[in-house]
Amino acid sequence: MSEHGHLAWQDDRYQAPIQAQGLRPIACKWSITDEFMDVLESIRIRKGEASFFDTIDVKRGPGQWLVPRLYPIQREMEANFWFDADERVELLMAA
Repeated sequence: MSEHGHLAWQDDRYQAPIQAQGLRPIACKWSITDEFMDVLESIRIRKGEASFFDTIDVKRGPGQWLVPRLYPIQREMEANFWFDADERVELLMAA
């Protein structure tokens, strides 16, 4: 579906659970594009009069072709937290 532009990606990263490192599972974030949802709706409406095997012309969608990629999301979030905390401490000390 992604290859044909039918997914709207918010985040193509995922994190596999590694208990020894305290990493929890985090999934990619995507949704079906509005255009592909319209195609699915047209199939649902035609269901009573046509076979599922009928030919349907599905054009390329507007979504990006992305592939899920393994990424340490939690570590990035923790690094950003500590960076922000360090900046706030520096501001407090400068005052």
